[in-house]
Amino acid sequence: MRVASMRVASMRVVALRMVTLRMATMRVVTLRAAWLRCVHFSGGAAPRPPAI
Repeated sequence: MRVASMRVASMRVVALRMVTLRMATMRVVTLRAAWLRCVHFSGGAAPRPPAI
């Protein structure tokens, strides 16, 4: 019984980590797209992108 609960807990941790990683990736992509849009609209006069 204890082994099964441990396996369920580890699966839950892995799923949570995958969701967190996906959200972080989407956030980075969104920030990069917004920065590129700013550069495009300002004709390349925008400051360089923040180091992520």
